[in-house]
Amino acid sequence: MRRSSPLSQAFRFARSQPALRSVGFWLIFLPLLAMNVLIRFADVLRQENSDMSNVLGLIVLALFAGVLLVWGTACILLIGKRLLRSGAGRSRTSFRAVTRQASGFVIPLLLTGILRGCITTLWSLLLVVPGIIYNLSTIFYPVVVVCEGLSYRPALQRSKQILKGQWWKGVLRILWIAIILFVPFHIVLALLELTVQDFWQALILDFAGSAVDAFLIVIFTLTTIVVYRDLKKNL
Repeated sequence: MRRSSPLSQAFRFARSQPALRSVGFWLIFLPLLAMNVLIRFADVLRQENSDMSNVLGLIVLALFAGVLLVWGTACILLIGKRLLRSGAGRSRTSFRAVTRQASGFVIPLLLTGILRGCITTLWSLLLVVPGIIYNLSTIFYPVVVVCEGLSYRPALQRSKQILKGQWWKGVLRILWIAIILFVPFHIVLALLELTVQDFWQALILDFAGSAVDAFLIVIFTLTTIVVYRDLKKNL
């Protein structure tokens, strides 16, 4: 029997996990919508040369929304951890239980991501290509942090280890899936943005765009777990 693609596996799994809907709404959609609206307000304030304290307030709110997104990602990964086992079926885990368990991964995910960004920047200052390669080689660090319990340098090293000898296979699959999911939608979104004429049209577009983006982020995050699992089997 032909094995189903990572995307189809992610879709099937998502349908069987009721808690994912709550996570997608409260911790992915709402923070995305907030960030999009805040960006629009910041642009208006910039054009009006508003007081910097207003802009700084928006930045603080955007950072808070970003933390919520990291929390939501941790929740998705925690639920999706079941994909690492064969026969992952319907889970009765509640939204409250998932968010409580996932809260412990927020700081490790944030700090590991910052560490990854710093190392990537240092590599890029020396040579651009090694920086890009390092960034792509550590693409699975969120899965490692939540699903394997490693953080910081060990998580980044584990991601590189998983891709050892199968770098092109793993990275190209992730990039191709990201292109399929996000690029067509964001091209359409950019074209619709050109037609926006007032605040309410912009708000409707932000609402619709955030809703679709939230769904795509849930599916993409689950897909990275499937790809990680398949690569891990080949070690």
